[in-house]
Amino acid sequence: MYDGWTHGVKTKCPKCGSDDCNDTIGNQTVVGIKVSAHVIYCNTCGYRKEELLKDKKTIWAEEHVKKLKCNKCGVEYSSPEDREFAEKMSKSWGESLRSDGIEPTGIAPCPNLTCPGELVVLE
Repeated sequence: MYDGWTHGVKTKCPKCGSDDCNDTIGNQTVVGIKVSAHVIYCNTCGYRKEELLKDKKTIWAEEHVKKLKCNKCGVEYSSPEDREFAEKMSKSWGESLRSDGIEPTGIAPCPNLTCPGELVVLE
């Protein structure tokens, strides 16, 4: 059963220091056990931390920052819009290259139209 999100506030990102970071807690009942899901997401650098809490103690946690970098011009992209662009382009762009006999090395083309590079995922 899903009980809903109970808190959502702006906070400072622990990774980049930006004030454009969302801190949200959701309460859920799983197999009769009440747990809380805590998510921090930075709109600036893409940092994301997810925790599962029971009785205000962390029982599982994962954090990561997903950045994209062009393998030619070296520009890094980390905004949600950049990642959304790459995800939307990935499948059709990769299929297009493969139909021309080219195996892509990245997940999407560089957004800089004058650059022939490809975006690779940095962790």
